[in-house]
Amino acid sequence: MLIQGARGAGKRSLARSLHARSRRAAREFRVFSCRACSPLEVRRLFLGERHGDARGRQVRYQGLLEGIGEGTLYLDEVEQLDFDMQRILARVVAEGFFRPLGSATPVAFRGRLIFSTCSDTGSAFGETIHSELRAVIGSDAVARC
Repeated sequence: MLIQGARGAGKRSLARSLHARSRRAAREFRVFSCRACSPLEVRRLFLGERHGDARGRQVRYQGLLEGIGEGTLYLDEVEQLDFDMQRILARVVAEGFFRPLGSATPVAFRGRLIFSTCSDTGSAFGETIHSELRAVIGSDAVARC
């Protein structure tokens, strides 16, 4: 789902309200600002990482997609992510799984993603992510909430 509206229009409040009225209400609601990190950091934060250390032990970092469990992850200003990361998130929405960095084993995504943007979706997003979104809520609807 994508919530589109101007800054200060109440997109985060609407996302929180949608979460509270869903079957996921008892689960976690987490906000992530897509302006927060570099593209490489964002990939690790979302996908997590699996790799061996110098002693041969498996190192596991749980990313946001796995860590949210069955809750809702709200991605504020998703247009700030590069198109590659948008494509990865579109695949998560479409296929229901992702692969942590350094791993060939898919991990099921059990949560819900809510995206928001201040931009026109035609210019801000790659076609891939926009085509996978099930619902787009425009700024008029946000203003009424």
